[in-house]
Amino acid sequence: MEGSPAQLTVDEVIARIHAEVERRRAGGASGEAQPPPAAAPEPLGLPFQLQPDFHPRPGPYALSELLDFHDGAFVANAYRALLGRWPDPVGLRHYLNELRQGRMTKIEVLGRLRFSPEGRRSRVQVRGLMPRFAMQSALRVPVLGWPLRWLASLAGLPRAAARQNRFEAYSLSLLEQVAAELRARSSAQGQLAHQIQEHAQALHEHAEAAAGSLAAQRERSDALERGVAALDASLQARLESGLGRVQTAVAARIEPETQALARALADLVARLEGMGEAHGARFAELEAEVGAAAQVTATRFEAEASAREALGGLVIELRRASAQLAEQLARGELGLAAQIERSGDLLRGAELARAALDALAARLAPLESMVAAEREAREALGGHLSLRLDGVDAAARAASELPARVAALHASSQAIEGAVAAEVRARGELEERFDAAERRLERVRSETVQQGSRIGLLLEEARRRLPEPFDDEQLKTLADEAQHALDALYLMFEDQFRGSRADVRDRLRVYLPVLEGVRAGSPGARVLDVACGRGEWLELLREVGLVARGVDRSRAMIEHCRGLGLEVAEAELIEHLRKLPSGSLGAVTGFHIVEHLPVADLIHLLDETVRVLLPGGVAIFETPNPANVLVATQTFYLDPTHRNPLPSAMLQFLAEARGLCRVEVRELHPHPRSERIRRDDAVARRFNEHFYGPRDYAVIGYKP
Repeated sequence: MEGSPAQLTVDEVIARIHAEVERRRAGGASGEAQPPPAAAPEPLGLPFQLQPDFHPRPGPYALSELLDFHDGAFVANAYRALLGRWPDPVGLRHYLNELRQGRMTKIEVLGRLRFSPEGRRSRVQVRGLMPRFAMQSALRVPVLGWPLRWLASLAGLPRAAARQNRFEAYSLSLLEQVAAELRARSSAQGQLAHQIQEHAQALHEHAEAAAGSLAAQRERSDALERGVAALDASLQARLESGLGRVQTAVAARIEPETQALARALADLVARLEGMGEAHGARFAELEAEVGAAAQVTATRFEAEASAREALGGLVIELRRASAQLAEQLARGELGLAAQIERSGDLLRGAELARAALDALAARLAPLESMVAAEREAREALGGHLSLRLDGVDAAARAASELPARVAALHASSQAIEGAVAAEVRARGELEERFDAAERRLERVRSETVQQGSRIGLLLEEARRRLPEPFDDEQLKTLADEAQHALDALYLMFEDQFRGSRADVRDRLRVYLPVLEGVRAGSPGARVLDVACGRGEWLELLREVGLVARGVDRSRAMIEHCRGLGLEVAEAELIEHLRKLPSGSLGAVTGFHIVEHLPVADLIHLLDETVRVLLPGGVAIFETPNPANVLVATQTFYLDPTHRNPLPSAMLQFLAEARGLCRVEVRELHPHPRSERIRRDDAVARRFNEHFYGPRDYAVIGYKP
């Protein structure tokens, strides 16, 4: 047969278990007939039925068509045929009790339904019902009914015997069908158990292989960690050695040259200062001598000029006298003796003037030699100063080259620092890759542990059910276990999109003053964090010394929190709150949980929160802010488990309506200013408000 139990897989068994659980929940525990869901699957894929199918129609019906059914199916089909609807719970319970206790026959049930006001409106015909219902009604008449019942019983004995025979044959055939079906089920269960054992064996082998792989990966991780440590030590040693060598080389190359240059400059400055002082004194002496010589020369020049003037005057007088003498000689020899005497006087005056001029020339000769010697001394001093200036220029050139050499050494040092920084970056990248590998390894280990626990639970439930079928508790256990299949995946989703633990803890610090204001977090007023997730809030509360615990249904999240030493319980949120005594908590918090709940569950959560809070206790619920257009249209739907955004006004109203007071809405986490439009006009402000405003908000309320 297609889809036979012998070929069922574990996934198909779990799917059919889910279907059976839903069918039993829909049907209820009382056994009352309920309208079946459209295209309902057969329970566990093993279809057989004790009574035939019934398909209502407008009529007419033969009486036997309705009498072939029994118990609840008879009542349900009678309602459907005669009244055109399923029975209501009260009517179904009444007619079932009457039939089962023998106070009413099937004919009477059909007659009462057919001739009720609703049945008369439906006007469905049932051939043969009227006379038999009248007979049954007459048998119910007091006093007269007794003999009529005896007569009817005697007359109906053959028919009753025939019905008894038919019923026995029908029951026997049903029992044979049931026995055959049970044998088929037993065979299918044996095959299913064999398949489960094979799957368990395969999963066990896979788990052992995974454990071996994890051990090998752990060894590789340890080796990688040792390699990273060795590389770190080597890089540190190389860095320290390189920096030491650079500093030594720089000191060895720069300091001696700098000191020598400083000494040379100091010596040069001292020598120049000494030369300047010596030459200054010499210059002063020379200036004094030159001044004195110039004064003597000027005096001599003045005397010479006077002598020359006198000589000129004498020459002029001599010429005049010669002219006069010539005139007198021409006129005669008058006064010759006197003239000769006067000429002799003039000649003696001229000789005296020549002697004075010779003496003046003799006195000027040493002065000219002194001026020549001074000129030579100045030229020698100029040459010496030129040599000194050449040395100063060389020292200046060396000093100008020193910054270039220092810059070259600085560039070399920067190159070494760049190489060291590259090594440090490579080390950081290697550490990040190692951390990522550690996180993946932790997730694989968590998934392996959870998979093993689910397989163990499935095998345990399978062993408990064989050879008996699953009971309701086992089906519920298996169905609940299947809900944890995606726990590890959602933990990876949180790591990807929620942000780092440090970022989340920083964002949550804003609520610490709220708890301090109501003195929540003491042993008598503990904090409960519902849907605690990765435990950032619990870790922050522990850090500041507050007493808190969390509750979550994700086993991966719980294992992660317990690995951090946090107190976390595994339970459904509302069920966990219902088990707590009233007035036992100082605060109830829930971050990004209310958007996951249906409205009815959200109201139950608020009701239980108000109940368990101490008077004056606080409730804090944070959720994405749909007033931000980017949140409402994009980022909210990154999480596939979100139901719908919750406007702040609606959540504030619900909190106040369920008993919280002083409820406030606190908007949080706006976009950075660098992402906003940098204009100061009304349109830009409105755009920034709606697109780059707060991404989350919190509703904070207090119990009166």
